[in-house]
Amino acid sequence: MNFREKYQILQEIGRGTYSVVYLVNNKLTDTIAVAKRAREPEYSQNLRGEAEILKQLEISQGVVEFIETIPDERCNFPKGNRAIILKYAGQQCLARFLKKHNDKVDSDINPRFNQRELSFYAAQLIAGISHLHAHGYIHGDLKPGNIIRGDHVLRKGDHIRIIDFSGCRHFFEVRNCYGTPGYQAPEQKHGVTEFNTDYYGIGITLNALAQGRVRSIECGDVKITTRNDITDKFKEGLYLTMHDNSDLRQKGLHLLL
Repeated sequence: MNFREKYQILQEIGRGTYSVVYLVNNKLTDTIAVAKRAREPEYSQNLRGEAEILKQLEISQGVVEFIETIPDERCNFPKGNRAIILKYAGQQCLARFLKKHNDKVDSDINPRFNQRELSFYAAQLIAGISHLHAHGYIHGDLKPGNIIRGDHVLRKGDHIRIIDFSGCRHFFEVRNCYGTPGYQAPEQKHGVTEFNTDYYGIGITLNALAQGRVRSIECGDVKITTRNDITDKFKEGLYLTMHDNSDLRQKGLHLLL
């Protein structure tokens, strides 16, 4: 059975460099899922590598859940091209949430996350990244755009899932993960990616949520939130996880909880 036989595309919900993400319906079970398909024939191999990583990750808090890969026969695509099917965890990434409510002048939702919400998300991000590291993998591109939240518009305390493992690599691989400008760890700019790189990603993501805005390469130097309603302990955790000295970052994780 191939992709078109088993799944009905409902709508496009995301688009990246290598793939397009769709909300789909499983025709056999009448359940919603997410399908990730290669954008171009030459990107088929990228999805294959991502699927192999997802297969190795058992179900874990904080990481998107893998269902299957399925033959995705399309004109001009290589034989053996497959789509990745993932469990549905929501359509809105944290970057989209922040941008949406920053752009709306009359928004009744404060895009800045409070202390309880930040600690709640920190626990899930740390659990997800720790699970990934336990299998020997580095995500390398942790940012609000790669974190999916639930669909409850008025609730920021929904469970979150880390997505997009296209840049993920095993610790022993020579290949570097360059990340995204504005969220890159300092060492990534010099061709180095390590486990501590993901701790920087946790810190800069939580700092963006505390400030209530997405970052870009134009943002310049990272400034730790100075909000009075955020504890000094949490701000110290942000400072350490985003430190240029990557050896200090792990010490900041427990301060974020």
